[in-house]
Amino acid sequence: MIALVVTGAPLTRHVHRGVALARAGGRPVAVIATAAAGSWLDHDELARLDVPVLDTHRPPGTPKRLPPPDAVVLAPGTFNTINKLAAGIADTYALSVLCEALATRHPMAVVPFVSRSLAGHPAWPRSLATLAEAGARLVDPRTGGPWSGDPLEPGTGDTVAAAFDWRWVL
Repeated sequence: MIALVVTGAPLTRHVHRGVALARAGGRPVAVIATAAAGSWLDHDELARLDVPVLDTHRPPGTPKRLPPPDAVVLAPGTFNTINKLAAGIADTYALSVLCEALATRHPMAVVPFVSRSLAGHPAWPRSLATLAEAGARLVDPRTGGPWSGDPLEPGTGDTVAAAFDWRWVL
């Protein structure tokens, strides 16, 4: 099972494309959303695909809803989520899934989706380096190649998201 973790950024509008592509390749998938991702999700498309979308921890005493993932994709990886993941902060269901995958060295692809204004913060390069050192594959959202280190120009998120090819991370 592939866990597609989404956050509050334009690429989340297109996660249903990743779901459809994974399923076409015979891979089961679940979408795990941060609180900020909710308004970005195309709920109609995800319902049509009948994909589980999880955004909270399960209630105590209830069975696990998903098997452990074989791989995890964080797309888009926002400034907040990447910094929390690198620091080991698991204060939400999405971050718990990410932190556990990183800790157990499950295959992980991370698509940094951050603007120039936030990328200048001193924590940003350290967080990316931490993830890379732990084995996460950092993927440039514009090319699908290794993360170039260049943040997105302000106002380009929608264009980059529309052109993103989910095969790059699946």
